[in-house]
Amino acid sequence: MVAPRKLTDSQREEIARRSINESAASLAREFGVSEGAIRKISKAYLQSTGGTFQGSAVQDAAQKIVDGRNALKLLTPPAQRIALTLADKLEVISGNLADAASYGAATAHRLAAIANAQAQKIDDAEPLKDDQALRAVVGLTKSANEAAKLGIELIAAVNSGKRNAEPPPPPPMDEGARAARAAQLLAVAKRRKESAT
Repeated sequence: MVAPRKLTDSQREEIARRSINESAASLAREFGVSEGAIRKISKAYLQSTGGTFQGSAVQDAAQKIVDGRNALKLLTPPAQRIALTLADKLEVISGNLADAASYGAATAHRLAAIANAQAQKIDDAEPLKDDQALRAVVGLTKSANEAAKLGIELIAAVNSGKRNAEPPPPPPMDEGARAARAAQLLAVAKRRKESAT
């Protein structure tokens, strides 16, 4: 009889996280343990984290999906269609902004590298001798910083959202505002669902 394989804590956490979407059989084969061990690890991890993965991220996402669906049900059918269309547009906008931030970061990286290469050419003994080279370095550095701005702002917004986990209660809304809010909630829920997988 083969002795059971010892798993590290990080392997156990990975097994528990992946067991949401992957079969116990495939995980058992990959990690060299029994299917029963996979189920036991997953169950123990769920119990130790209060029934969730990554704190309460899964429960939060599920609750937001429910909230969005409930908000949608309060609307008339035409307003529901508007809210769903708006949610789709918000999702596309969000993806496009994330892509733009990524391209901006890549551009900032490239410009900073070029600025650094130009700065290496400046004589340390007489840095003001080559005024044109100094201006080029300053211009490239400013351009790099500007290109990075959107990405930095998006990161700050995400981090700010994490710090403000308890938003204030929403003010009373008319049907148009409810449609917009339902669309926002659906877009957020879709993004979180996709990022969780």
